[in-house]
Amino acid sequence: MTIKEIEERSGLTRANIRFYESEGLLKPERGENKYRNYSQEDLEVLKRIKLLRSLRMPLSEIVALDKGEEKLIPAMDRQIALLQAEQGEIDRAIGVCREIRKDGGEYRTLNAQRYLDSLAIPSRNTAAVLTADVPPKPYCPWRRYFARSFDWMLYGVLWDLFLLLVCHVNLSGRAAVWSLVDLAMTFVLCFFLEPLMLHFFGTTPGKWILGLSLTDSAGEKLEYGDAQYRTWVVFGRGMGYCLPVYHLIRLWKSYTACGEETLEWEDDTELVCRDRKVWRLVALAAAFLALFGILCLGIGLSARPKHLGDLTTAQFCENYNRLADYYRMDDGAELDAAGKWVFSQEVPLVDIIGANERPVFEITETDGAVSSVRFRYESSDNDWLISSFEEEMFLTSLAFAGARKEFGPFSRAKKDLAAFLGSHPHESFAYTDGGFTLICNVEYAGYGKSGQYLFPTEGTEQHYSMEFTITRTPES
Repeated sequence: MTIKEIEERSGLTRANIRFYESEGLLKPERGENKYRNYSQEDLEVLKRIKLLRSLRMPLSEIVALDKGEEKLIPAMDRQIALLQAEQGEIDRAIGVCREIRKDGGEYRTLNAQRYLDSLAIPSRNTAAVLTADVPPKPYCPWRRYFARSFDWMLYGVLWDLFLLLVCHVNLSGRAAVWSLVDLAMTFVLCFFLEPLMLHFFGTTPGKWILGLSLTDSAGEKLEYGDAQYRTWVVFGRGMGYCLPVYHLIRLWKSYTACGEETLEWEDDTELVCRDRKVWRLVALAAAFLALFGILCLGIGLSARPKHLGDLTTAQFCENYNRLADYYRMDDGAELDAAGKWVFSQEVPLVDIIGANERPVFEITETDGAVSSVRFRYESSDNDWLISSFEEEMFLTSLAFAGARKEFGPFSRAKKDLAAFLGSHPHESFAYTDGGFTLICNVEYAGYGKSGQYLFPTEGTEQHYSMEFTITRTPES
């Protein structure tokens, strides 16, 4: 019989059955799946316990009877003496005790069902006695919720760090469908990591901070398979598979059921709350902030170039290509190891100069390290729009200057540079920051300016030239 079946047939709660098992009155066998398999004898034991507890016999005496340390008849004599001192609703219990005394027999051959039928209407005291036969159950729904929230955020941050630092993915501005992928991968990490922690440590980071741990009904750490099953049921029945609306419904139902009934994922587990000290809540808040800080650090590190410090021409080009991919500016073209453009796919024809053509790069090395990078573009009698080459300037600056320590993951230099370049489209300028000097010379005629673009003026001859240089100053 399963725990549910024996619960129904005995009329005892799951908590009662586990409690009696912990007292050594039940010893159910374990199947190959590690779940308890209750026998008919186990059912009879529970009926005997239920009968004697309904007669208000102390549990210690029942344990002694089960171990053979006491005999049933003397135990009944003592119980009759106790019950005779009481009145009212215990009269029926006295009658049943007398009937058992009259019939004689031994504890192990006691036909409990016959006498249970005589107690078909249990008294208030009977209910109170059986209710007391359960281990104390901690009621801490909010601690459990915040522990789960922290663990879920931890798995999400681990997945984000993998995307940032291993796959070099820019998390901002991704398509909405990727949020579903992120949710799925967060659960995958949860499904494998949480059972691992429960199996080896009996807790998870969130539960550990809040003083919570899990054991099986025997007080041992969970088997990995049992912990996996628990995690799956929590995700489905506790979190509603994170589906809109259904997620909130399941959270509310779990909250209202917590403390009053056994939750579906707690069939063979026991929650332990070590203490409820306030400092644990402060520690949890600090842990949330730490996770947020780690994620921010990961974002900052992922946006840095691959090669740092002094660069060769090939390393600069690799930095440029990687940053172009990170900021989604790699529209089919990249630099080879010598700084020449290579088109990895056909670039769609657009009536915008800068979209179809690329500026010519000149990379200068001094003592084996890049000391300056220059690119230029020139066009005449062209009736296409001209872009500002802001992207190329930004990527060139980051690929070169961003490799220096002055452009760390939390430096404002990158943000200031992007803001400056965005505010000077098609303008000559000189800009110095972090030991680097940026110079841009722009000349054009026959064009009008509109935001980031120049558009040809009808009836005029067009000419455009641009040269951009970034140089590392000697003192850097």
